[in-house]
Amino acid sequence: MFMAFAKESEKNKVLIKRTYLETITDAIEACFSFEDLNLQDYLVETDFKKDASYSDALKMAIKLEEKASKFYMDVAKRSESLLATIPRAFKKVAEVRNNRRLKLKNLLNSLKCN
Repeated sequence: MFMAFAKESEKNKVLIKRTYLETITDAIEACFSFEDLNLQDYLVETDFKKDASYSDALKMAIKLEEKASKFYMDVAKRSESLLATIPRAFKKVAEVRNNRRLKLKNLLNSLKCN
């Protein structure tokens, strides 16, 4: 599952980068900015203790996916006034990240049941 996430992340990176190169740079040159976007709102502590459990790792991964999904949705909302390809790309990645969060939660829940 994690290898699939990694491959999916590479595809997301290509999508966002392509969207950026094709459209966002034009918007920024036209003085567009993501107003009130505070990157601090999306930070997640990722320091592991040596004795961290698999469950702890899953909880951290879930939190990362939640923050990433929120970031992409917030950027999508802020870019709705631009070309439709921009918010569409960010919404797509937000959906992917949210689906990952659900898969991770299911995995965590299955651990609790065992």
